[in-house]
Amino acid sequence: MIQGDHAAEADFRAFHPEYEDDSLRLQERGNPPNERSYRLYSEEDGVTWFHTEVSNVVLAAFQRYPRVLQTSHDKPMSEAPDDHTVDVAYSVYAGQARKHVAIGEFKRGLIARKEWQHGRLTTAPQNSLSQELRG
Repeated sequence: MIQGDHAAEADFRAFHPEYEDDSLRLQERGNPPNERSYRLYSEEDGVTWFHTEVSNVVLAAFQRYPRVLQTSHDKPMSEAPDDHTVDVAYSVYAGQARKHVAIGEFKRGLIARKEWQHGRLTTAPQNSLSQELRG
């Protein structure tokens, strides 16, 4: 739903129903980010935008119930040594063990805008991305 020239309200009906603890998070205080301009010419510019405009705002609801830890360039949580890292990871503590709840990689030029906007994915990379996003 569009709210004026500069705001939109997302429709989350496609997602799973709320869990009982979601009502607790919805009561947490949150503040929008300060208004600012961005120059999105590099991958790192996009990373800065994401953390400022999305991640920091969402994490405000996860100070408790449970507390979510954000890390950058995090390695897999496994017993076997691994040199691979992800750009950003969000995790929670379950007892003494830390468990990832979401991980992310930032990519530049990954989405073919016209294909997605027209609803016709005609290239192999876009079809592959669509399958990956669906799990």
